[in-house]
Amino acid sequence: MSDTESPEGVVEHRSFCRICNAACGLTIRTSGQRVLSVRGDRQHPISEGYTCPKGRALAAFHHDERRLDHPLLGRGEQRRPAAWDEALGDLAGALSRVLEESGSSAIAGYLGTAIAFDSCGWWATGAFLDAVGSPQRYSCATLDTPAKPLVSELMTGFAGLHPVPDVESCRLLLLVGTNPVASHGHLSGLTNPVAKLRSIARRGEVWVVDPRRTQTARGATRHLAIRPGTDALLLAFLVRELLREGADADILARHASGVAELAEAVAPFDLARAARGTGLPQPEIQALLDAIRRHGRLVALSGTGSTMSASANVNEWLLWSLQVITGSFERPGGGWFNPGYVSRLDRIPSAGWRAGEAVAGPGPASRPELPRRNGEFPCAGLVDEIEAGNIRALFVPGGNPITAFPETVRTLEALRSLEVLVVGDVVQNEIVELATHVWPCTGQLERADLSGVMEFYRLEVAGQLARPVVRPVAERRPVWWCFAQLAARLGLGLLPDGVELDSTRDEDLLAALVGERADLDELARATQIVERPVGWVERNLLPEGRWRLAPAPLVEQLGALAQPPTLALLPGRQLRTMNSALRDVAASGERTDCVELHVSPEDADERGVRDGGRVRLRSASGELVATARIDDTLRRGAVWLPHGWTRPNVGRLTSSQRDIDPLTGMVLQSGVAVEIDPLDDR
Repeated sequence: MSDTESPEGVVEHRSFCRICNAACGLTIRTSGQRVLSVRGDRQHPISEGYTCPKGRALAAFHHDERRLDHPLLGRGEQRRPAAWDEALGDLAGALSRVLEESGSSAIAGYLGTAIAFDSCGWWATGAFLDAVGSPQRYSCATLDTPAKPLVSELMTGFAGLHPVPDVESCRLLLLVGTNPVASHGHLSGLTNPVAKLRSIARRGEVWVVDPRRTQTARGATRHLAIRPGTDALLLAFLVRELLREGADADILARHASGVAELAEAVAPFDLARAARGTGLPQPEIQALLDAIRRHGRLVALSGTGSTMSASANVNEWLLWSLQVITGSFERPGGGWFNPGYVSRLDRIPSAGWRAGEAVAGPGPASRPELPRRNGEFPCAGLVDEIEAGNIRALFVPGGNPITAFPETVRTLEALRSLEVLVVGDVVQNEIVELATHVWPCTGQLERADLSGVMEFYRLEVAGQLARPVVRPVAERRPVWWCFAQLAARLGLGLLPDGVELDSTRDEDLLAALVGERADLDELARATQIVERPVGWVERNLLPEGRWRLAPAPLVEQLGALAQPPTLALLPGRQLRTMNSALRDVAASGERTDCVELHVSPEDADERGVRDGGRVRLRSASGELVATARIDDTLRRGAVWLPHGWTRPNVGRLTSSQRDIDPLTGMVLQSGVAVEIDPLDDR
């Protein structure tokens, strides 16, 4: 993307944000090595000048006083700065001992959210684990999203599909447990969400199903304040009734299998049962059904309120089923599937797809009952593997298990016990404090990136290349360079042909990885958008061109839905933070380090909780102390506490030993049964 320089020496760069899947266009102003400001790019064809507070805080984050500048060796009082050659040599020696004594399975990697947006770093982490021969790969995808690839695989034979809303022609948008005004949607990449939602509402309707009256719900056409943990009851009723009246008979005949089995599975979920279980009045439920029948097609998307719950898989399956039976997928006004600008999955001929049966492999040695899917073990098994001595060395690029994992105290103890803990990050944080080897990595303003894994979730088939806007200072290096250097010291080849080991140019590696599939110079000049492919999933991917509407494991889970708790903990996204990142960085300097437990007025009155008072929040797995905030946006029976913080840390309330989804290995984090005890403020 073209850069311009003013007579005063201020350079304006066009780039894009790599904090979330929205990938909004940015205009970044620099003077020398100083990043002066970050704003939305008005010329960007998708985001059109929008960016959120997280994106605008990138200048402050880049110059944060906690930035890591030099490799660090050792823990605690023994920690000291080291030159790269010494740091990598020491690490290579430690890993050689681990490999010789315990084999490749003793080396593991946890890939966090930040590394998913680092095109070269994501590739290099996986390539290094493969080169070592380790199966011990874990990622944040098993913490909050495993229902999505599972349902994709069970219904299509391929785990990599995610519906993208056709925002230009959608007339009915159904959002379940998601708050895109704060988060841009869970995977969906909904840039400029307020404007997009308003445009849909002007020509149609936006419905939000959520126990909280979120920012998104406040701007919606209708908000259904559902009882936590009961989404499946509402969705099953909708599917049941639409199969009776409102389904697209032609689509079902030509592109679906298991229609009768689906109808049988949802038959018990009538209006009375849906109303009784969800706590919603029957007329409100009927009104949603009428809206779907009236519009014919819809887009239905979920977020962490749904995908972290006990019924996550069933919720996602029923949302997909709603869209299949109404003929909404791959048609105007419904959801479509982005094949990626570089990947171009739609160009794989039908003979090139080998639909799988979604059979999971066994989990790690200490937790064989956990399912291995998509080349990863669930994060629920990582601490067990460390405690069992099966993992002796762990790489953590761009993640923070301390704020992401269940059983906080146990997680901390396991991380401290590791012989080797390598953390690659850009700022000092909790996981950096525990590391034996710290890699000071380049931030997004110092490196080149393609839209990478984001390309499947964008609102257009779009490609773009971000180039560094400032050069890395001190000893900061790209994550991929760190892994390549380490691999060389272990006698392993990592880099593709044509990429020099001593190079730190991200574009050299990007060019080798994409080959002729993309012109990097063209992508650097401007965002490239190509026409959306129509019908490629039904035509090329689906076995015999048919959606599998009744996967047996999901039918079984629907029939075994558990009773929701009386008081349930809800997860939540925040406007100015991305998981644990940017917690105390804000463009305008306001305080962002205060997190409170939100309680409904009814629950507060019943339990003697006062606004601003201290409370103990208890679950079957643990407890924490927090400050209470009475919040009339919550319905009775729900409390809300954001994830990603150390004080209080929601992980203290969850367990990797109980409440594990058997199909994905995900730890239950939404709808967790809790109780509140007020504490004396002395």
